[in-house]
Amino acid sequence: MVMPVSSRVPPSAAAAVVAEAPGEVDAIAGLHAAYWTGADPKAAAAAAAAASVAPLDEPVKMSVVTNGVEVVPWGGGTGSETYLVTTRAFGPGELVGQATGLPIHAAPSIFTVQASATEHVNPEFTTLEKANHSCAPNCEAIVAADPGGGGGGTFALRTLVDIPSGTPLSFDYCTTEWSMAAPFACECGEAACRRSIQGFAHLAADQALALLPRAAAHIQALHADASLE
Repeated sequence: MVMPVSSRVPPSAAAAVVAEAPGEVDAIAGLHAAYWTGADPKAAAAAAAAASVAPLDEPVKMSVVTNGVEVVPWGGGTGSETYLVTTRAFGPGELVGQATGLPIHAAPSIFTVQASATEHVNPEFTTLEKANHSCAPNCEAIVAADPGGGGGGTFALRTLVDIPSGTPLSFDYCTTEWSMAAPFACECGEAACRRSIQGFAHLAADQALALLPRAAAHIQALHADASLE
Protein backbone atom coordinates (compact mmCIF):
# COMPACT_ATOMS: atom_id res chain seq x y z
CA MET A 1 0.00 0.00 0.00
CA VAL A 2 1.22 3.50 -0.62
CA MET A 3 2.57 5.15 2.50
CA PRO A 4 1.22 8.49 3.74
CA VAL A 5 3.48 11.44 2.93
CA SER A 6 6.07 9.42 1.02
CA SER A 7 9.32 10.33 -0.70
CA ARG A 8 8.70 9.73 -4.37
CA VAL A 9 10.12 10.76 -7.75
CA PRO A 10 9.18 14.30 -8.89
CA PRO A 11 6.18 14.71 -11.25
CA SER A 12 8.41 15.33 -14.28
CA ALA A 13 10.22 12.03 -13.78
CA ALA A 14 6.97 10.22 -13.10
CA ALA A 15 5.48 11.56 -16.33
CA ALA A 16 8.51 10.42 -18.30
CA VAL A 17 8.20 6.91 -16.94
CA VAL A 18 4.46 6.78 -17.55
CA ALA A 19 4.78 7.99 -21.11
CA GLU A 20 7.15 5.21 -22.09
CA ALA A 21 6.63 2.48 -19.53
CA PRO A 22 6.88 -1.02 -21.05
CA GLY A 23 6.14 -4.14 -19.02
CA GLU A 24 8.44 -3.59 -16.07
CA VAL A 25 9.83 -6.42 -14.02
CA ASP A 26 8.15 -7.07 -10.72
CA ALA A 27 8.08 -3.69 -8.99
CA ILE A 28 8.73 -5.26 -5.60
CA ALA A 29 12.30 -6.00 -6.73
CA GLY A 30 14.83 -3.78 -8.46
CA LEU A 31 12.33 -1.18 -9.62
CA HIS A 32 11.32 -0.50 -6.03
CA ALA A 33 14.95 0.01 -5.09
CA ALA A 34 15.27 2.62 -7.83
CA TYR A 35 12.08 4.25 -6.62
CA TRP A 36 13.55 4.99 -3.21
CA THR A 37 17.13 5.75 -4.23
CA GLY A 38 16.37 7.99 -7.20
CA ALA A 39 18.04 5.69 -9.73
CA ASP A 40 16.73 5.36 -13.27
CA PRO A 41 13.79 2.89 -12.98
CA LYS A 42 14.28 1.51 -16.50
CA ALA A 43 17.94 0.78 -15.83
CA ALA A 44 16.96 -0.87 -12.56
CA ALA A 45 14.34 -2.94 -14.36
CA ALA A 46 16.92 -4.11 -16.89
CA ALA A 47 19.39 -4.97 -14.13
CA ALA A 48 16.76 -6.90 -12.22
CA ALA A 49 15.79 -8.80 -15.36
CA ALA A 50 19.43 -9.69 -15.93
CA ALA A 51 19.52 -11.04 -12.39
CA SER A 52 16.66 -13.41 -13.28
CA VAL A 53 13.92 -11.51 -11.49
CA ALA A 54 10.65 -12.84 -12.88
CA PRO A 55 8.94 -10.36 -15.24
CA LEU A 56 5.22 -9.74 -15.42
CA ASP A 57 3.37 -12.31 -17.51
CA GLU A 58 2.35 -9.75 -20.11
CA PRO A 59 3.82 -6.36 -21.06
CA VAL A 60 1.84 -3.51 -19.58
CA LYS A 61 1.62 -0.03 -21.08
CA MET A 62 0.48 2.52 -18.55
CA SER A 63 -1.77 5.44 -19.39
CA VAL A 64 -2.45 8.26 -16.94
CA VAL A 65 -4.88 11.17 -17.09
CA THR A 66 -5.07 13.73 -14.27
CA ASN A 67 -7.31 16.76 -13.96
CA GLY A 68 -6.46 19.81 -11.87
CA VAL A 69 -3.87 18.35 -9.50
CA GLU A 70 -0.17 18.67 -8.84
CA VAL A 71 2.46 17.17 -6.56
CA VAL A 72 3.96 19.59 -4.05
CA PRO A 73 6.44 19.34 -1.14
CA TRP A 74 4.87 18.46 2.20
CA GLY A 75 4.25 21.53 4.34
CA GLY A 76 5.42 23.86 1.58
CA GLY A 77 9.04 22.96 2.24
CA THR A 78 11.82 21.96 -0.10
CA GLY A 79 12.29 18.38 1.10
CA SER A 80 11.58 15.17 -0.77
CA GLU A 81 8.27 14.46 1.05
CA THR A 82 5.42 15.24 -1.34
CA TYR A 83 1.65 14.95 -1.63
CA LEU A 84 -1.15 15.43 -4.15
CA VAL A 85 -2.97 18.77 -4.05
CA THR A 86 -5.73 20.38 -6.13
CA THR A 87 -5.00 23.27 -8.49
CA ARG A 88 -8.67 24.15 -8.94
CA ALA A 89 -11.95 23.69 -7.07
CA PHE A 90 -13.77 20.35 -7.38
CA GLY A 91 -17.37 19.41 -6.72
CA PRO A 92 -18.54 16.02 -5.42
CA GLY A 93 -18.34 13.12 -7.88
CA GLU A 94 -15.61 14.54 -10.13
CA LEU A 95 -12.85 12.35 -11.48
CA VAL A 96 -9.48 13.63 -10.30
CA GLY A 97 -7.44 11.20 -12.36
CA GLN A 98 -7.26 7.68 -13.71
CA ALA A 99 -4.37 5.33 -14.43
CA THR A 100 -4.77 2.19 -16.54
CA GLY A 101 -2.48 -0.63 -17.61
CA LEU A 102 -1.02 -0.95 -14.12
CA PRO A 103 1.01 -3.98 -12.95
CA ILE A 104 -1.02 -6.56 -11.03
CA HIS A 105 0.42 -8.58 -8.15
CA ALA A 106 -0.83 -11.59 -6.23
CA ALA A 107 0.31 -10.24 -2.86
CA PRO A 108 0.06 -6.79 -1.26
CA SER A 109 3.05 -4.55 -0.71
CA ILE A 110 3.69 -1.04 0.55
CA PHE A 111 3.18 0.13 -3.05
CA THR A 112 -0.06 -1.62 -4.05
CA VAL A 113 -3.79 -0.96 -3.83
CA GLN A 114 -6.04 -3.99 -3.43
CA ALA A 115 -8.38 -4.63 -6.39
CA SER A 116 -9.95 -8.00 -5.50
CA ALA A 117 -9.61 -10.74 -2.91
CA THR A 118 -6.45 -11.97 -4.64
CA GLU A 119 -5.19 -9.10 -6.84
CA HIS A 120 -3.33 -5.88 -6.06
CA VAL A 121 -2.55 -3.12 -8.58
CA ASN A 122 0.56 -0.96 -8.45
CA PRO A 123 -0.01 2.78 -9.19
CA GLU A 124 3.63 3.86 -8.81
CA PHE A 125 4.87 6.60 -11.14
CA THR A 126 1.31 7.77 -11.94
CA THR A 127 1.17 10.85 -9.64
CA LEU A 128 -2.08 9.44 -8.19
CA GLU A 129 -0.08 7.35 -5.72
CA LYS A 130 0.67 10.60 -3.91
CA ALA A 131 -2.85 10.70 -2.44
CA ASN A 132 -2.53 10.09 1.28
CA HIS A 133 -4.74 8.29 3.75
CA SER A 134 -7.36 10.08 5.83
CA CYS A 135 -9.98 8.70 8.19
CA ALA A 136 -12.29 11.45 6.85
CA PRO A 137 -11.20 11.54 3.19
CA ASN A 138 -12.24 13.92 0.44
CA CYS A 139 -11.91 11.28 -2.31
CA GLU A 140 -12.69 7.64 -2.94
CA ALA A 141 -10.50 5.15 -4.76
CA ILE A 142 -11.82 3.19 -7.72
CA VAL A 143 -9.65 0.16 -8.36
CA ALA A 144 -9.94 -2.89 -10.63
CA ALA A 145 -7.70 -5.65 -11.95
CA ASP A 146 -7.77 -6.20 -15.73
CA PRO A 147 -11.17 -4.51 -16.31
CA GLY A 148 -12.71 -5.70 -19.56
CA GLY A 149 -9.84 -8.11 -20.16
CA GLY A 150 -7.70 -5.36 -21.67
CA GLY A 151 -4.61 -6.07 -19.59
CA GLY A 152 -3.37 -4.34 -16.49
CA GLY A 153 -5.11 -2.77 -13.53
CA THR A 154 -6.96 0.51 -13.09
CA PHE A 155 -6.69 3.02 -10.26
CA ALA A 156 -8.73 6.23 -10.14
CA LEU A 157 -9.64 8.92 -7.63
CA ARG A 158 -13.09 10.51 -7.46
CA THR A 159 -14.12 13.34 -5.18
CA LEU A 160 -16.62 12.83 -2.37
CA VAL A 161 -17.17 16.44 -1.30
CA ASP A 162 -16.57 20.02 -2.42
CA ILE A 163 -12.81 20.57 -2.46
CA PRO A 164 -11.24 24.04 -2.74
CA SER A 165 -8.14 24.70 -4.79
CA GLY A 166 -4.91 24.02 -2.89
CA THR A 167 -6.34 21.12 -0.85
CA PRO A 168 -4.43 17.86 -0.27
CA LEU A 169 -6.29 14.83 -1.65
CA SER A 170 -6.88 11.68 0.35
CA PHE A 171 -8.82 8.45 0.47
CA ASP A 172 -9.43 5.93 3.25
CA TYR A 173 -7.00 3.06 2.74
CA CYS A 174 -9.29 0.73 4.69
CA THR A 175 -11.89 1.00 1.93
CA THR A 176 -9.59 -0.94 -0.43
CA GLU A 177 -7.21 -2.91 1.83
CA TRP A 178 -8.28 -6.01 3.72
CA SER A 179 -5.02 -6.59 5.62
CA MET A 180 -2.16 -4.24 4.82
CA ALA A 181 1.43 -5.29 4.18
CA ALA A 182 2.65 -2.05 5.76
CA PRO A 183 0.32 -0.83 8.54
CA PHE A 184 1.07 2.56 10.07
CA ALA A 185 0.08 5.00 12.79
CA CYS A 186 -2.35 7.56 11.39
CA GLU A 187 -1.82 11.26 12.05
CA CYS A 188 -4.59 12.62 9.81
CA GLY A 189 -5.83 14.82 12.68
CA GLU A 190 -9.51 14.14 12.02
CA ALA A 191 -11.93 13.79 14.92
CA ALA A 192 -12.73 10.28 13.70
CA CYS A 193 -9.05 9.28 13.34
CA ARG A 194 -8.62 5.54 13.96
CA ARG A 195 -4.93 6.00 14.97
CA SER A 196 -3.76 2.63 13.65
CA ILE A 197 -4.34 1.79 9.97
CA GLN A 198 -3.97 -1.93 9.25
CA GLY A 199 -6.79 -2.68 6.81
CA PHE A 200 -10.52 -3.31 7.01
CA ALA A 201 -10.09 -6.75 8.59
CA HIS A 202 -8.53 -5.12 11.67
CA LEU A 203 -11.26 -2.54 12.33
CA ALA A 204 -13.41 -2.69 15.44
CA ALA A 205 -16.91 -4.01 14.74
CA ASP A 206 -18.54 -0.58 14.96
CA GLN A 207 -15.88 0.98 12.74
CA ALA A 208 -16.32 -1.77 10.13
CA LEU A 209 -20.09 -1.33 10.02
CA ALA A 210 -19.75 2.44 9.64
CA LEU A 211 -17.21 2.15 6.82
CA LEU A 212 -18.77 -0.81 4.99
CA PRO A 213 -21.12 1.23 2.71
CA ARG A 214 -18.08 3.14 1.34
CA ALA A 215 -15.82 0.11 1.04
CA ALA A 216 -14.89 -1.41 -2.32
CA ALA A 217 -16.92 -4.39 -3.54
CA HIS A 218 -14.14 -6.89 -2.77
CA ILE A 219 -13.90 -5.58 0.81
CA GLN A 220 -17.65 -5.95 1.26
CA ALA A 221 -17.47 -9.52 -0.07
CA LEU A 222 -14.54 -10.41 2.18
CA HIS A 223 -16.38 -8.94 5.17
CA ALA A 224 -19.48 -11.00 4.33
CA ASP A 225 -17.39 -14.16 4.09
CA ALA A 226 -15.64 -13.42 7.38
CA SER A 227 -19.01 -12.83 9.08
CA LEU A 228 -20.09 -16.36 8.12
CA GLU A 229 -17.09 -18.00 9.75
